[in-house]
Amino acid sequence: MQIDPIYLDATLSSTDIQHVMQERTSGRQQQAGTAPAHVWLRLSDGIEYAYAGKLQFAEVTALAGKDSVTVRAVFPNPEGLLLPGMSVRPQIREGVRSQALRVPR
Repeated sequence: MQIDPIYLDATLSSTDIQHVMQERTSGRQQQAGTAPAHVWLRLSDGIEYAYAGKLQFAEVTALAGKDSVTVRAVFPNPEGLLLPGMSVRPQIREGVRSQALRVPR
């Protein structure tokens, strides 16, 4: 079984996708460059995974009756830390707000 690289399939709500599209249409948010979006993982113990992944694709249509869209990201996994079926929380940077403030926790 190949686990380096490893793939992550995640679902996003159609509502979240619509919100991002409305933000871009209104000009409040710009696309974060032409390269594929970066994806970060938070492991089940709360630790951030050391390697960023790249968004490989997103479905063009929402899943019927599910109100969600599937996205796939690919991550380097040289130490074999990520295993199929593990519980992780992905974070995707899809856009940039130039007038936003970043406040530390």
